[in-house]
Amino acid sequence: MLTQDKLFFVEFLKKAVPAGDEVTQSFIECIVPEMVDRYVTRSAKGGAHEDDTHYPEEVRRKFEMNADQSMLSHLLNGIFPSLRLMHLLEAEGLERFSKVERRVYILSYLMHDVDKIQQRTVETKTREDIEQSKAFIAEELRACNAEVFFPEVANYVEDITFLVVNTQERWGTSLNTYLWRFQLPERRIAVLRRLCTYSDHIAYLVTSPAEMLKEQKLTEILAELSHDELVFSYHQLREVRGLFTNVVNNGLVHLFIDGRDGIWPYLFFSDGVVYIKRKALKLSISTGQVVEAVKEQLLKVCGERIKHDAPGFKFSIQGIVKHPEYYFEFLTLEDYMKLLADCTISRTRNDVTATPLEKLRQMQTNGEIAADLPTDFPADLRTGMLSRFFSVVFATVLGMFDKEQEKSRGQLEQELVDVLALRPYWSQSKTIPNKGGVEYRWFWLGACYLRDHPGIDVYDGEGNLQEVFSKTLTLIVKRAGKELRQAMQARQRYLNHLPHYLEAAVELPLEVRAGGSLPDFYSEMEGYINAKGKGKVRKLICTLCNSEYPTEPHADNAVLFQPWVYKNKLPLYAGANAGGVCAICALELMLRQLLQKGQLRLTGGKFEAMKTKYIAVYPNYFFTAETGSMVQDIVNQLWDINFFKLRHQLADKDLKVHDVLR
Repeated sequence: MLTQDKLFFVEFLKKAVPAGDEVTQSFIECIVPEMVDRYVTRSAKGGAHEDDTHYPEEVRRKFEMNADQSMLSHLLNGIFPSLRLMHLLEAEGLERFSKVERRVYILSYLMHDVDKIQQRTVETKTREDIEQSKAFIAEELRACNAEVFFPEVANYVEDITFLVVNTQERWGTSLNTYLWRFQLPERRIAVLRRLCTYSDHIAYLVTSPAEMLKEQKLTEILAELSHDELVFSYHQLREVRGLFTNVVNNGLVHLFIDGRDGIWPYLFFSDGVVYIKRKALKLSISTGQVVEAVKEQLLKVCGERIKHDAPGFKFSIQGIVKHPEYYFEFLTLEDYMKLLADCTISRTRNDVTATPLEKLRQMQTNGEIAADLPTDFPADLRTGMLSRFFSVVFATVLGMFDKEQEKSRGQLEQELVDVLALRPYWSQSKTIPNKGGVEYRWFWLGACYLRDHPGIDVYDGEGNLQEVFSKTLTLIVKRAGKELRQAMQARQRYLNHLPHYLEAAVELPLEVRAGGSLPDFYSEMEGYINAKGKGKVRKLICTLCNSEYPTEPHADNAVLFQPWVYKNKLPLYAGANAGGVCAICALELMLRQLLQKGQLRLTGGKFEAMKTKYIAVYPNYFFTAETGSMVQDIVNQLWDINFFKLRHQLADKDLKVHDVLR
């Protein structure tokens, strides 16, 4: 009977399997919970085995040198890929498997390492040996709840025992069948044996996508089972950076499968994906296609989040709008203007006019501005919104024009002065001095505008602030759209480096990469040396990855930490505090800001002060569609975990598996 602490991941796994797949659903419900209890802390490869007297010492030593893998992972990583392959073979009309055959396969692979589990050899040289081996295999099957999963299991223990002893091909096999009494036809036993061998090779040997093609045995078995109709393909990345790697992986998956019939994502690694495809399907993917696929994925992930949450958007104490430069990469001009209008209102929550208006009166008393300049304005939240909007229009947006476009800018400025009914005050506003970076003229103009439009509302009624802001920025787009789009494009400095990065980082099979060629190591090294400068020239180095890409100082509104914290790679005696961040790391930081900061809208030191905990989950070798979905659901449950309560619950406790699950 399932305990409550086992139910949660069983339900997550079952959701990842089609409801009509009765055998897999039953396997997850009946067998997997018992597998967790028995196998999650048992090693399948590697690890310490001092108590294991089944193998000679030399064999144990070699075994312990392997990278460790739990028996649970080893079994699930073998069973789910083979079940997926069975479905695929049936869907393609290449093979048929009965429910009995599926159950026999699952239980056979489940027991294929029974010698390690029971620490005894599966002998099958004589009929007596077969009976003895059947007995202890049946005992282990009962412990795994096999009789509930497959009520007729007792009739098929001999078939299972034969498959157990013949899963591997190097030693201990017993392929002569004259002593055996099978329930299934021998030809079907042979097919199931190939599936067990396939499962063992995948779960034991495949640690990266490229190795799927290197393992000749897997290619042979796939060709054999599919009558030479199906083959493997893959994409692999040469480094794992984090969220950016995830975006690249997703973009490549869409590039491989969208618009194509006959190719299926199969195994999911942290650094790539293995696919199964029809042999007749020819793939040719260029670097340009890879770049466009990743760009499209970035736009999908980032564009909507920027428009919805505008992370890093704020007004400085001088009233100047600040936001990360990556806005220009993922927003159209129209989107950017709408965001400026909306955020000018939504990010002005408190009255910011009291101090500036008092400063204006003080300057008037000191004779710094004309005595007849009206300054007796009351503090008002709407005045703050207007002052910030005028700064956005006349400083931020018109400030995007370059020197060659000075005439166009001047003409547009005068038109906007008239549209906003600021003409009576414009000349006088220019006499108000800028002090400490604060343009007090915008506050004065905002107060004058509000005085001329008494009763104006933020959102309601004719001529409300939202309407005025939107119409003004729409007019700017109409009059100067071409110039502003050019200015936005000139400020794009992240995505421009994607072609070079992806060409170097993405590995595809030579028959898939259009104009397939191996990476040019010499050119890569030359590019790195040139990027870092030669001789005694000092160049800022990326604090995070030390790569060849152009590096700029950390910006407070674009990173998740205080810019001056990570400065260990600054040149000696450098006067600057902030370290560098390269264009590719900037993309990673951007994604973390977009996807992790959400609606908090904190930057730099304020975000760092939250002391947020990050949990990164990587697959043990790989995820299948089922295990990947399960882990995603479990991670979703951890969003609001209280680590202090957790620590108290686990303190001074001899931890067992059920403690962790609960």
